[in-house]
Formats: sequence, structure tokens, C-alpha cells
Amino acid sequence: MNGAATILVVEDEQVVAEDIRQALNDLGYATPRTAATAAEAFQRAARFKPHLILMDIKLKGGTDGIAAGSEIRRRLGIPVVYITSLSDDATLARAAETGPYGFLVKPFDEGELRAVLEVALKRRECEVALQARERRFATTLDSIAEAVIATDSRGIVTFMNAVALRATGWLGDEAIGQDVTEVVRLTDSDGSTVENPVSVALREARACQAPHSTTLLPKTGQMLLVDPSASPIVDGEGRVAGGVMVLRDVTARVQLEQGLAQRERRAALGAMALEMGQEFNDPLMHLVGNVGFSLRGLREVIGSLGGLRVTAEDGARFGNALVRLEEVGKALLAADDAVDQMHSTVLGLKEFTPPDAHDSKPSTIRLTFPPASPTVSPFRASGQPSKPPRRGRVLLVDEEAIASEIARMLRSEHEVTVETDARTALARIARGERYDAIFCDLSAPTISGIDVYRTLLSHAPELAARLVFMTSRDFSAQARPFLDKVPNVSLDKPVSLDLVRTIIWDFVASN
Repeated sequence: MNGAATILVVEDEQVVAEDIRQALNDLGYATPRTAATAAEAFQRAARFKPHLILMDIKLKGGTDGIAAGSEIRRRLGIPVVYITSLSDDATLARAAETGPYGFLVKPFDEGELRAVLEVALKRRECEVALQARERRFATTLDSIAEAVIATDSRGIVTFMNAVALRATGWLGDEAIGQDVTEVVRLTDSDGSTVENPVSVALREARACQAPHSTTLLPKTGQMLLVDPSASPIVDGEGRVAGGVMVLRDVTARVQLEQGLAQRERRAALGAMALEMGQEFNDPLMHLVGNVGFSLRGLREVIGSLGGLRVTAEDGARFGNALVRLEEVGKALLAADDAVDQMHSTVLGLKEFTPPDAHDSKPSTIRLTFPPASPTVSPFRASGQPSKPPRRGRVLLVDEEAIASEIARMLRSEHEVTVETDARTALARIARGERYDAIFCDLSAPTISGIDVYRTLLSHAPELAARLVFMTSRDFSAQARPFLDKVPNVSLDKPVSLDLVRTIIWDFVASN
């Protein structure tokens, strides 16, 4: 580097200053007007911003060249080469503390001047390139989302990017020179101190990571959940020269994971509630059906016995039988009331709060059930005939046990077809079979009741209007809006057999 470089000469001897300036011009350097004092040196350096300053240690005025060079280096960042006729150890030591780029001892020749200048300017060129790389490196680190902290081999902080400063609550350069364990304080979920991973990396010369979701305790600001990791910085000779730590803020991720886990627990509890409901509904369906069937049969028997003419000698025997039948009827009525109470209890489960040791605030599960369907007992006035005007054709689409139970109780009054597969039921209808009423489980295993309804609506709309849904899961996200939208009747399992008979009676009478 020669012609492009500008060099300022600071020398209090005017003749010497001009000789040096002329020599610099001969070497191809640009030289502004020389300075004789520390004040002039600072003014000219600030104005011309030279690449290098040749500074005589001995200057006029109260400030010598060493003090002037130190101030210029600190405030303007311009390197200095000292010129001196003094070579004592004290002066050289004091000058060396200011970080000069070289020394020239008077008297010197042009060759010595050229050599010192070339070395100094090359060093400056390298330092400028290094500073540019450091600025790019720092800008890069400031641009990433993670907090980055670098230390020396003793664990003293030498660098923090902007994210690290915000996360730890430290300002500007106040963290530089501090022990990393004071700047980055970590605790686990129980509040116990977590060893700083940089300390481990420096001690064991290996990459390490603190436990996930460690809490960062900042100097000021809000605590954060972080995933800290650290690695040693190893020099060319394999020695640990420092450490670097990365703090990844996982607060939002952990909150999301906790929310997902909570929703998964709720979903699992909801599924368990559905399965429990099914376990209740199946036996309750049998109980409801059999009690209703027995009550109707008992009513018919009592009606038939009431019209019998008996001899006097058989009166007591038949009288005892009637009393016994009346007692059985009362027992069945009590069972019917118990069934109603159990039915209301199951459907009345609106919400519950499961215990969860991991949640500070336990979750409340809310299940919305439709109101219980009214149960029509044959011993209570219904206002309708006990039998429909004709035998109806009924199609039941449900699991075999429940459908067969309902069919067994209805076949004395109607022609009942049972299908456990909705696809087979639709195939029957596609072949031209017609029914006065169709009862279909909303959550059929192969094709749902919703799909059955939509198929009928497209190919047999008159039958779609006669479709009755049976379900214990109609509060699901998909079924509830569907049931609210369609005009069809829906029955909650366990269904009331008398209500089924009433619905069939209405369909048969209207057909």
C-alpha cells in the first residue's frame, strides 16, 4: 500500500517535520500539513482521517506524543508509529501500552522509514479486514433468533448479541467482563439452580446441553423457558480458548405443547366418557325394553282376566292370581321408575373435573347431552290406541344385540327387519323395499347414520323423512350441528320402547 495511503506527520521541529514529509512524498504517500502540538495533531487527524500518523514522542506544549497518540487511537481509531530520540526502558514501556504500530528511532534513513511504514500499513489493512469480518459476524449473530453468548477460557463474557441482552436483561456492554454464571442464571422446574452449560463445556472440553425447558432468570424483565446449549472454542493447538452458549426461547413452544397435551387429555377423557356411556346404554337398553315389554304384557293379561267368568269355587284362586299379578305390576312400575331415574342421571352428567397433578388449574370437561326423551309407560295414559291401524314395516339398523332386542318386542305388532350393516340396509332399499319407519344408529361402524340419511335424501327422499336416529354420541363435533339442522327425530340410547311404538304408530297412520 503506497500512493493511496495518507500519513500525518506530528513533529515539533519544523525542519525535521518537512524532511520527513518530503521523504514520504518521495515514497508516494499523501501528506497533509504537519502538526507541532497534541491539539493540532488531534484536529488534523479528525479532519483528514489519515491511514497512519507518524508521531514524535516529544512535542511542544503540556501534552507529549504518547498521550496524544493514545487519545487519537482511542477516539478516532487511527494507528500511530512513534518517532523518538529517547530509547530508555520507561519511555518505551509507556509508549507500548498505547498499542503503537511501530517505532522509529532518530536518526533514521529512508529505507528504515519505508520498512516501518509498509509493515504498519499492512497491519492496518489486516485489522480493518478483521474488523469488517467481526462486524459482519456480530450483525449475523444479532440477526438470528437465538441468544448467543461468548466467553473466554475463564468463563468471562466477551460477547452477547442483541437477543441475549434482551433475554438476560443486561444493557449494552455492562455484561462484558462479567462471569457468565452471573449473567445467565438458570433454574429447573423445581427452582433448583442448573449448572451453566458453558462451565461444563470449559471444564470438560465438550459440547453439552442443559435440561429442556430450563428457566432463565433475567436481571430485569420476564422469566423465560429456554433450551441452553454450549460448546468449547478450541484454538489451533487444541487448547480451550473460550466457550459459546446458545439460549433458545421455547416459552411459546412449551405453552403450545402443554395446550396440546391438555387437549389430548380432554379428548381421551371424552372418548372414555363415550365408551362408559356405551357400556351404560347397552344394558340399560335391554332393561328399558324388557320392563316395557313386561308391563304391556301384564296389562294385556290383566285385561283378559278381568273379563273372565269364574265359578265360585275358583274365585279365591283367581282372586289370589289377580292380587299376585297386581303386585308384579307394581314391582315392574317401580323398576320402570328406577330406569327413568338412571336414564336421567346418565344424561344429567353435564361436566366433571378430573384430578391432574401436573396442572395447577385442573381442566373441566363439559359434555352436552340432549334432553332425555319422554318415556311413555303403558300404565300411564298416552291418548293413543294400544295398537296401530295396521302392521307396519320397520327397518332397524344397529348392532345385533340392541336391534334384535327391539325387534323381539315389536314383532307381535309389526314386520321388523334387522340389519347390522348400513350398506346392506341401503342395498335392500335400492332393490325397492319400502318401510314405514327406519331406525338407524347415528354412529354405525361402516356407514354413519348421517351418510344413510344423505343417501336416502338423494335416492329415496320419502324414506329419508321416515328415518329416526338412535345415538349416544350425538354431542360430537360433527353430529350435533347435523341433528340441529335436519327435521328428523333423534332418540337417545337407551331408547324407550313405548316411544318407538308411538313413532311407528304415527308413521303407519300417516302412510
